[in-house]
Amino acid sequence: MSGERGFVDESIVYLGNGAREYVLVCVIFMQDSIEDVRLTLRPFLLSGQRKLHWRDESIRRRKHILRSLSGLPMDVVVVRSEFQISERSERARRKCLEVLYRELSERGIVDLVLEGRDSSQNQRDVVHINALQQALRVPKAVRIRHIPGWDEPVLWIADFLCGLAGASRSEGDYPDEVLDKVVSSLRADL
Repeated sequence: MSGERGFVDESIVYLGNGAREYVLVCVIFMQDSIEDVRLTLRPFLLSGQRKLHWRDESIRRRKHILRSLSGLPMDVVVVRSEFQISERSERARRKCLEVLYRELSERGIVDLVLEGRDSSQNQRDVVHINALQQALRVPKAVRIRHIPGWDEPVLWIADFLCGLAGASRSEGDYPDEVLDKVVSSLRADL
């Protein structure tokens, strides 16, 4: 198996006319580089901040942080699923996660950290992956764990790239170097 670990966050993008898009971003690092990445990210915290979060940053600061992220030794996989406002976002999440698990396991990446949500939502993720593994749709080697965003700085990168994926064109001019890190953009059809 690979010496890589994936860090996953999600966002919902409002497309208009009742349509939304569930965006799941996984940033992938070699295990032996993760501590250096954490050390690189922590100085970006401002006084009183527990974590970096796209929506809390000014456009200027977002661009500065994104430029810094572009130099990190990472791969990025993005999975998207469009759904209607009348549909539950959890269904779109499950479809995106299934596509992500399969994509990463094909690359030998089986160690995944998902940003923790509330305990019942985290438990639904565990039940979901167990069901996929029982049905042989995802290899049993794939393991997930949930960590709160403030406890894992590497998750901040996934958050930022989710924000970038949903940023309006009016903000514009985000560094192409970060977008060039996106190695796969996959669709999860409902």
